[in-house]
Amino acid sequence: MLYALEFYDVSRPDIAKIKLNISAKNESALNTVLIQTMETQLKHSLLFENASATDAEYLLEIEKTIESGSIVSTLKSSAESGFEPLVFGVKFKKQDERYISRKSAQVSNLMLKQLFGIKGSLGSPIIYSANNASETQVKTLYLKYHGDDGQKQLTFNLFSNYGASWDPTGKNILYTAITARGTRVFMQGFRPLRVKSVEVFFDEGTGSAAEWGSTGRVFISKYVNRSNTDIYEYYLDGEKIYGMPTP
Repeated sequence: MLYALEFYDVSRPDIAKIKLNISAKNESALNTVLIQTMETQLKHSLLFENASATDAEYLLEIEKTIESGSIVSTLKSSAESGFEPLVFGVKFKKQDERYISRKSAQVSNLMLKQLFGIKGSLGSPIIYSANNASETQVKTLYLKYHGDDGQKQLTFNLFSNYGASWDPTGKNILYTAITARGTRVFMQGFRPLRVKSVEVFFDEGTGSAAEWGSTGRVFISKYVNRSNTDIYEYYLDGEKIYGMPTP
């Protein structure tokens, strides 16, 4: 979605969205799930709207079934526009909805690339902090995938959690939790997803926040006073965090 926002001024009400119709020549339960998922994801891209076959500017036709292990999709223009039909196959090794959603996002991003020349972010993971409905002082981290409506709870503590960031491999996340004794920094497995987190930094009585750098170093900001916050560079070795040596 970030790329779409850069490509178009979405505050303009007169943006012309592409009218798209998605259909399957071979009907099946999982093909129906795929079509519904793709329609939802493309709507979130802000550049498409669902249309009937007669009103659509472009048609995406799906042959074969997910149940058979693969599908063949053909994207073509409904009129003589000079657009060369795009044909591509997709293999399905699994048949659960999360896997189908991932494959749907791949197809949707390919269409964004072909029709708009932009890199799509559909299917990308998003971690955000939200207030618990019953505990207003508690902020929980949730995971959702861009273009999907569902979400998954990541943290189950009674702290106010925020500021999640990934390590360069995408396998772990860091986040900060506000507690009565000060802020704590936790690490949690993301791929594969783990429920249990490990505390990697805690300076009692002080406020702090952490961010993973692109080199794998961890940068921690420590509150000193109202006008001063210091930033320190650390490295993470397993479940322990170490300060960088002074030059």
